[in-house]
Amino acid sequence: MGYIKLIYYLVKNVLLGTKFPISVSIDVTNKCNLRCKHCYFFQQNHKKELSDKDLLRKIKQIKKKSPSIIHASWIGGEPLLRKDIVEKGLKLFPFNMVVTNGSMERPTWK
Repeated sequence: MGYIKLIYYLVKNVLLGTKFPISVSIDVTNKCNLRCKHCYFFQQNHKKELSDKDLLRKIKQIKKKSPSIIHASWIGGEPLLRKDIVEKGLKLFPFNMVVTNGSMERPTWK
């Protein structure tokens, strides 16, 4: 089913002209359950995290402003520390990728 959906979006965009942007990366959290020495993430200064409600509202605003976005990358820190946010956000985009360190139990999302 995923390939059919992908082909549909590609054909639709090719026939109707590609609109941009088509992808977004969302920093779900600035927290991580690991503290790897080689990780670039903790070498950056991070602002205070948005509340769950405010983050979801912001993501919905981005999607509304740019309906051409068909792909979201869910990144962090460790995005599975805010699994509920990711789960709700997955429904907003037909294609999603969750970038995790693999140390937490993986949800059974499609």
